Amino acid sequence: MVDGQRLGRDRNEDAMSSGGMAVRFPDGTILYGRYSGTVDMAHPSLHPSWDEVPPKNRHPWPDEPTGSPEPVEIATNYGGGFYWPGLAYRTETGGVLDSGSLYPWGVEFSMSGPTQHEPEWRKDGEPEWWPR
Repeated sequence: MVDGQRLGRDRNEDAMSSGGMAVRFPDGTILYGRYSGTVDMAHPSLHPSWDEVPPKNRHPWPDEPTGSPEPVEIATNYGGGFYWPGLAYRTETGGVLDSGSLYPWGVEFSMSGPTQHEPEWRKDGEPEWWPR
């Protein structure tokens, strides 16, 4: 349980084409966000708790991050769950995903459409650190 509820599955606005997202930094810090299944894209805003994640389709776009990104693991429970490596920045209020990390298929996929082959680095299911 995360913040007293299952991540992204117990809020009315999460009914369709959306899922919870968790991002783990190298030091074990986990920040939360939302994954949109409609466009197969992670929203870049990251928050310290699931309760602070805005409702679906009400995310303000984050300010441009500063500093250097860190390697992270990005996971969502959308569509049975999957996870992929990426980059994210820490901010005073949480974090921001790097623009190249928003698509679990890679940026090339998002521009060219589906392919017959999923990238080897994208894994199905929830990682062992997934918040319960």
